[in-house]
Amino acid sequence: MKTGKLILYSIVVAILAGVVVLVTDLIQMTGFVTGKASLTFITFICWASYFLVGGTLKAAGKAFLGFIVGIISAILMFLLVTAFAGAGMDVLIIAIPLAVVIIVPFMCLAEKAGPFNNVAAIFAGTGMFFGLMGIPDIAATGYAMVGIGQLVYAFIGLLAGWITVAIRVAIEKSAGKSVEKNLGA
Repeated sequence: MKTGKLILYSIVVAILAGVVVLVTDLIQMTGFVTGKASLTFITFICWASYFLVGGTLKAAGKAFLGFIVGIISAILMFLLVTAFAGAGMDVLIIAIPLAVVIIVPFMCLAEKAGPFNNVAAIFAGTGMFFGLMGIPDIAATGYAMVGIGQLVYAFIGLLAGWITVAIRVAIEKSAGKSVEKNLGA
């Protein structure tokens, strides 16, 4: 892409980023999940993930399914840690590592689970959930609400990735038409 078109593309993507932040801020202001903490970082992680998983709607759909499996995996780890701690196990030394050792094989085995087989997205979904649960105002809303919130913000990020590709394609096509017009085609 020529520099002029790249500058245009960069400006349009910057505007898109501003709109994404505005939308996520407006969602937060409604009190969805919580009005006291932002989930916008999930949107930007998933925006980048769109390109990392292949930059197509089909790949984004599989990533979204992977995020769901990741959320479920994280919740199962939290439940196991709670159970192990209730049984008197030290949380940091035994309960958390043991929960991870028990759940991670199932996360990896999802490679054989058809549309849920994006293991990288599963781990990303688990990691994002852990990150959200580390924010007290978000964690206080409960596992289900955190998971739903994560998926809503993930969807916005994946959508932003798709829009970014559409913008680039449109700008590149307009560059091609300009070249054809200048060549007399």
